[in-house]
Parts: sequence; structure tokens; C-alpha cells
Amino acid sequence: MCFFFSFIPATLVTTLSYFVWYAAGKAEGNRKRWGNYLAVWLLILAVGYIAMGAYVTFAGICPLERLFEGAVGG
Repeated sequence: MCFFFSFIPATLVTTLSYFVWYAAGKAEGNRKRWGNYLAVWLLILAVGYIAMGAYVTFAGICPLERLFEGAVGG
């Protein structure tokens, strides 16, 4: 469950990353370089969201699963 919910912030961060990358492409000099660095960092952050969501789900420590199990009486 947490794995699928981790796609929400990952999608938002990826979209922001592409916007930054587009804006960096229009810039010149240091702004272009730092814009590219920021875009790559945001993509790494998006991959981290998905990796952590997978870890929490497969390790069995997802708080959402416990919440839903309690709600349905399981």
C-alpha cells in the first residue's frame, strides 16, 4: 500500500524536476549548471520516494496497512 502511495510525491517531484530542467535549458552560465544539478537531485529524490515506499511495504512496516487492517477487522 505504501509503495503505491509513494508514487504520488514521486510524480510531483518528477514533474517539478522536468520544469526545472526546462528552465535551466533556457538559462545561461552558472544558472544553467545549477539548474541541471537541481533537476538531477530532484530526480534522485523521486527515486528515493519509490525505493522507500517499496522498502516499507515489503518489510511489513507500512502504517497504512495496519490502519486498514484495523478498519476492516482483519
